[in-house]
Amino acid sequence: MLLENKTAILYGGGGHIGSTVARIFAREGARVFLAGRTLDPLDSIASEIVAAGGQAGTAQVDATDPKRVEAHFASVVDQAGGVDISFNLIALADVQGQELADMSLDDYMRPLALGARTHFITATTAARHMTRARPRRHHGDHGRALAPCFAARRRLRHRLRSHRRDAADARRRGGPQGSGPCAGSGRPAHPRLRSSSPAGMGSAIHRSMKLASKARTRPRVSAFTV
Repeated sequence: MLLENKTAILYGGGGHIGSTVARIFAREGARVFLAGRTLDPLDSIASEIVAAGGQAGTAQVDATDPKRVEAHFASVVDQAGGVDISFNLIALADVQGQELADMSLDDYMRPLALGARTHFITATTAARHMTRARPRRHHGDHGRALAPCFAARRRLRHRLRSHRRDAADARRRGGPQGSGPCAGSGRPAHPRLRSSSPAGMGSAIHRSMKLASKARTRPRVSAFTV
């Protein structure tokens, strides 16, 4: 199951779209918490999910009220130990079936303002809790596989800086300007620079790409908000 052991909060979970998403999430193993302004449709969907073997809870929450959203999110964290998904599916009270030329400005602006407000509130609330629970992201085997590539890039950057510095020294002295890392300076290349040949860096990049292609652990998405 795609969402096994995940916890999801669905705002507007009693609507047509919200209830469909809730059923699918529960079927895929998620524990769903349905939030909305009216409890009856939420309870009905939750009962259906529980009867099918899923886990669901409900709460009356006004998504336009940041304090209510924060209190509800904190209560879900206390119950479930954390939240993995925050999904805002509230109805936006938009007017359908009317010509734009006949629509009032209030009817036009209402869904825009309501959507912007509630999505800001639910997303920022989720972000605060999720970042506290998961302060850092890691990329598993891919990060280790690409380490030689990053090291080669650092060596190349160091070599280019040294080459520019030595070329500038040669120009000031009026000496010859070759193509080597220390051309015209009369100084031997630093041991680290000698070891940073293009062939060596290409080999490091090639090794890193082979390791990346063999890495079996994909970066995991730990949390998202919609």
